[in-house]
Amino acid sequence: MKATARYIRMLRKTVFILLLFAGSHLHAQFDCTIFPGDTTVCYGQSVYLYTAFSDTLTYSWEPNGETGVIIEVTVTDTVEYILHVYNNDSSFHCTDTVLLSIYPRIIVEFEQLVFGCPPSDTNQVDTICKAQVRAKTTGGYPPYHFFWGDSIIVNPGDSSWALNLCVEQSYTLLVSDTVCVFAEEYDVLPFEMPDIEVTVEPDSLFETNPQAVLSFENKSADSIALTSWTWIFPDGSSTNQIAPSYVFTTNDSLVKFTYTTIDNCNDTIIIPIIVKEFELIVPNVFTPNGDGINDRYEIPYLDRYISTELLVFNRWGELVFKEDNYTGNWDGGRLSDGVYFYVLKCQGYWKEDIYKGSVSIYGSRY
Repeated sequence: MKATARYIRMLRKTVFILLLFAGSHLHAQFDCTIFPGDTTVCYGQSVYLYTAFSDTLTYSWEPNGETGVIIEVTVTDTVEYILHVYNNDSSFHCTDTVLLSIYPRIIVEFEQLVFGCPPSDTNQVDTICKAQVRAKTTGGYPPYHFFWGDSIIVNPGDSSWALNLCVEQSYTLLVSDTVCVFAEEYDVLPFEMPDIEVTVEPDSLFETNPQAVLSFENKSADSIALTSWTWIFPDGSSTNQIAPSYVFTTNDSLVKFTYTTIDNCNDTIIIPIIVKEFELIVPNVFTPNGDGINDRYEIPYLDRYISTELLVFNRWGELVFKEDNYTGNWDGGRLSDGVYFYVLKCQGYWKEDIYKGSVSIYGSRY
């Protein structure tokens, strides 16, 4: 029994050595030549590189570290690929190299000869389509042939010149020489539009005085002049004045400013207008003691009315102060501490508001 076990162990060891020798011998016969070998292709063309297959070997490609028997390479410049094939214990290692080159590249430059107006609405597309673009081509192996697409009209005498293109759309031109076909994309440009800034003065409107003056500034006037413009107001009226005035209501309103450029392109700017409600709060005390705090009788936001008039009386009904378009500069004069009575008349656009009440003076120096 001991001899039999020893024999089996020796037999297993012998088989293992024979298998190892056989595997090494098989790997020694393995050919890792890269196909299709050194190759010249057109710029941007894809090439499949491959070699013989073995499920017991590992494949590694330089310069990008790909693995596998076959890889796809997009060639944009001359590049050398190196293949390493090896087994798990590195007792076998095979290497091959291939050089991928490109034919002289076709160079395409676009010149836009005719521009078009951009759509006035960003959700719309150009429906006039009058732009024209010409391709200038060098390199490669002339003569060149140009194909803009089945639906594109070209100049009858020059196929590099495309007609009736739509602005803000992309087109792909195929240029072929005697060897290669090259695709180049071009975005058709519209005319530049001016930088228009619209101003509403005052910038906040209230129901007491909802009248505003609108104006605009063309910040691109040196290069893109306007030939005409129109203000369209919420009631449907319109004007081409430079700085018109308009009286709005408390309902939210929209003003449209439409204009035409020197290139005969049109655009519209929408200006939202909000007229806010307003309630005046009249203070009932001030302290003219010279400490710099509340020394004057200030009534905030009187400028939200068109005009004002302030009258102040003493307790005997005698007028002690009066001022039109009051600006908050009354310091009590030489009046003593006490309670006084005011009448404040505020003229709004639609009506006059009259406020009546009392105001106390504390800390007077008289």
